[in-house]
Amino acid sequence: ATLADELDDIQKLKASVETGLALFEECIDHRGIAISKHYMGGLWIRLGQFERAQFMFQESLAQFHRLGDAYWQMRNQFFLTRTLVMRGEKSPDEIIRQNLAQARKVGERLHLAETLFNQAELAMVNNRLEEAERYATEAEIFYNEIGYRVNEHSFIKGLAAHVRNEFSQARRIYTTIKEQRDVIGEKNGKSAAIIYLGMIARDEGNLQRAQSYI
Repeated sequence: ATLADELDDIQKLKASVETGLALFEECIDHRGIAISKHYMGGLWIRLGQFERAQFMFQESLAQFHRLGDAYWQMRNQFFLTRTLVMRGEKSPDEIIRQNLAQARKVGERLHLAETLFNQAELAMVNNRLEEAERYATEAEIFYNEIGYRVNEHSFIKGLAAHVRNEFSQARRIYTTIKEQRDVIGEKNGKSAAIIYLGMIARDEGNLQRAQSYI
């Protein structure tokens, strides 16, 4: 399911999640059921069904509370609060700060890297470039430690370079992102990198090159 999600294969993601949930329900594996509901919530997010996603994350979170599983409680709380932000029920500033504090307390590196990236995104949206780069750099450290080379933090560094008109650096970053996504067959990140490459060409006044990215 995770691989299908990363590769934007929604049909495989849906099939994997539904099959996993059915199998765990058949053998009455409560932890497996809770994990499957967590991934089902992620599927509903991808489909834009935020109310259904919230319901699944809440059910999964309640089950992990009963099981006493701190890691999966943290993961579910993270995605549940993101869903509430998407539905306009929570402030992103408040939620991201809470998620980062909890992630630092638990110390699981992938989750911590993801929450640092969210904090970097928030800083970038609010035009706090140095803060955004600081969080992105910290996220990069954790991603590298676990060998997670294809991730989102590079977009923050590319955007920061672009805003500062450091076009050559930004272009190198986005080209690397595009090449990495090409290798693994991921579509959304590759498309975003191509869009940004076109924007750099436009800002440099090279309209012919900009059009070549369309």
